[in-house]
Amino acid sequence: MMDTQFSGRGGFDRDFLERIIESINPIAIIGRYTNLKKAGSRYKGLCPFHKEKTPSFTVDPDRGLFYCFGCGKGGDIFTFVMEREGLSFVEAVQYLAREAGIPLPERRKVSGEISTLQEAAEEAHKFYRKQLFSRDGVVGMEYLKSRGISQKMARELGFGWAKNSWDELVRHIRRRNLEIKNFEKIGLVIRHAETGSYYDRFRNGVVIPIYSMGNRVIAFALRSLSKDEGPKYINSPDSALYHKGKVLFGLNRARKSIRQMGYAVLVEGYFDVLSLWNAGVENAVASCGTAFTSEHASIIGRFCDTAVVFYDGDSAGLSATYRAVEPLLRREIMVKIARPPDGMDPDDVARKWKNDEVKQLIENAPDWFDFSVETAKKSGLWDSVEGKIRFADRIAPYILALGDSLAASLYKRKLSEIIGVGEKEISARISKKSKNFASVETQESQLRPEEKLPPDAYAELDLLADVIANPTLCEKVVNSGEVVLYGGALKSLADEIQKSGDCSVSELADILEERAMSYLTKRLLDMKNTPSSRDVEDIIALVRKRRLEVKLESLRINLRRAEEERDEQLASSIIKEISAVKREVLKLSREYNWKENNR
Repeated sequence: MMDTQFSGRGGFDRDFLERIIESINPIAIIGRYTNLKKAGSRYKGLCPFHKEKTPSFTVDPDRGLFYCFGCGKGGDIFTFVMEREGLSFVEAVQYLAREAGIPLPERRKVSGEISTLQEAAEEAHKFYRKQLFSRDGVVGMEYLKSRGISQKMARELGFGWAKNSWDELVRHIRRRNLEIKNFEKIGLVIRHAETGSYYDRFRNGVVIPIYSMGNRVIAFALRSLSKDEGPKYINSPDSALYHKGKVLFGLNRARKSIRQMGYAVLVEGYFDVLSLWNAGVENAVASCGTAFTSEHASIIGRFCDTAVVFYDGDSAGLSATYRAVEPLLRREIMVKIARPPDGMDPDDVARKWKNDEVKQLIENAPDWFDFSVETAKKSGLWDSVEGKIRFADRIAPYILALGDSLAASLYKRKLSEIIGVGEKEISARISKKSKNFASVETQESQLRPEEKLPPDAYAELDLLADVIANPTLCEKVVNSGEVVLYGGALKSLADEIQKSGDCSVSELADILEERAMSYLTKRLLDMKNTPSSRDVEDIIALVRKRRLEVKLESLRINLRRAEEERDEQLASSIIKEISAVKREVLKLSREYNWKENNR
């Protein structure tokens, strides 16, 4: 049939995953997080991933699929556990296997793009670690020692060293005959735009590994020791392996303590986390070289219902503290604020204070509202009517973030009691001021690009959905050669079909990114009939038509350039090619009947 050697389910056999699916009740497991009610052949309830008043969350127990029509999250039972519990695919399988009482088998080695990038990250990690514990890494080890990090801890956490060289890692990659493009994709090497040669991103500094929830290295940060005026910290860029807005440094190690303690301690820096761990505060985590986001808040909400924000003691730290408060409140997480003395940061406090004093500062942190009131009183804002009104206006966004919850009502009551006016007046003022500011979440959505997949991606996912719903279509899809963006996912499905004659969405749980998995799930849930060969031909033709249209636009640009340069021979050649492409597009348009999705 097809030459496919791809295994994309964490190395677990399909039979094993099917045993898990058949042995558990998805309604019982998902029902632990939201109240589900039967609606025909499916179940509905409030989405456990976002706050809503009207149920838009749907579960299909027969196929083990879920989808929220409100926030767009979707997938199978493995995806659900991964998202809700913050687990890797392998950990989700282990979690559900324990639920089903099924022992874990040995796993096969996994291949594919994500795994290839993972291997590149791990190869670089080995290289950096070896450098730290060599003669060249003495400077790095001395620096770590000065920050309170022992050699034992450096080994446990996998710290490394990058030499003061432009191509030390590049030469290592060349010596090992490894594919340098994979290291470029995860940002460890950079290609020079003019010469085409590669150079190292990390040079002359301590390398801090960043781990996934499954304890796999997915990115790095460099604490530069260069004496020039460059940045102190250099972070891995976002990649298919790593999205810094969705990763919290140290969570892989701290999550157990967070669950035990019932709260997370949020700090800003890598060494803040490390010093707090040394001081016995093992539930500390930090964002990775970026501001705290709503996604970070969602991750925290998977493990606890309370967060202590413990940022730097200066004015910038206070501003950052309040930027973190709102997204946490929106996720119905109780927020407390701990503040180090002015001029100090959590790292200073953890290394200079006694452990009991550090813990006491955090454990006695006041509620965000009480902290805000005390801060206002100390600043003199409380001394006049105007000052109290200004305080009410400042506090309004955070109360609004709580929506119509009980907490919002209680804070409004506290505010009315403190200021000395009625609750109705407070509610009216907050509602009036709500039109004059945007929430942190709104600002984030305006700053980041809209998270949509490219048009070809949707068409390719449609083809994958058709293959899952009707495996007999797989060979036609593979032979078309039109699945490019999700070629690894198609190979995984084809491999399983070749072995067992069937496949399911579970094959893709650890391959597809969240947006793609959600779209694919919705497509499967929306299917009324089993897709036919003609359905697949229509989509394949649509993909070809779109790619021809892109080619056509490129040819038109080239034609304009040729005409501007008065190159009649080249212009004539391009015109002939444009005519040929147009005929091909017209032929496809006449032959196939497309149903363009509104995307």
